[in-house]
Amino acid sequence: VLAGEATRSAPAPLPAPVTLDGLLDAHGAALALNPWLERTAHHLGPVTVHPPTRDGDPWRAGDARGSLPLGGSDTARLTLLALGGGHPQTFTAEWDGQSLTPLCAGQDGALHPLDAPENDDGC
Repeated sequence: VLAGEATRSAPAPLPAPVTLDGLLDAHGAALALNPWLERTAHHLGPVTVHPPTRDGDPWRAGDARGSLPLGGSDTARLTLLALGGGHPQTFTAEWDGQSLTPLCAGQDGALHPLDAPENDDGC
């Protein structure tokens, strides 16, 4: 129950972006606490999106120390590629131990939501 008038609150700031190594460390620590955890969300950066160079190659998200497979929809990956313009950027993604699923990207102080991943039944 609210007494008095409700006031607007400012949105919480995003956490500091982590490197891909930081993502793997945080994911491992989360799995140590809950081995049944399916995925963890991370704010990443600076990370560059790399489209496949040959047919059959995966999309990748890379930083100075390495890269991880980039999943999600074609729309989400292409939007990330367009927003970053081939340069390092920050974005939020889920890591499931096999690939990153991009959720939103930051550009010029604004967050750009990317489309949601498809359900297992294809919907």
